[in-house]
Amino acid sequence: MITKNSVMRVRKEVAFRKLADGSVTIISPVTDKMISINRSAAEVWQMIDGSNSLKNITKRFIFLHGKDAGAPSAEEIEKDVTEIVRSFFERALIEEINN
Repeated sequence: MITKNSVMRVRKEVAFRKLADGSVTIISPVTDKMISINRSAAEVWQMIDGSNSLKNITKRFIFLHGKDAGAPSAEEIEKDVTEIVRSFFERALIEEINN
């Protein structure tokens, strides 16, 4: 189960490519599926590097985007980032390394 203190990394089997528009295409041989994620989700993806906890990823995302024009509240950003990370985990794209 992913918690705020969970540190994750991209699974070794997963391949991905960042596209010119900032989105990322991810291919998982574990699930035999390919997905595309938007620019915001791609920023979260890049922070999942085996050294950042979910809490740190969320703080960094809020720091980078919390004052953007029309940005949601910090609480809403935290909810969205957590949902993105959990979605990656449920799709077997990332793994927790501090369990």
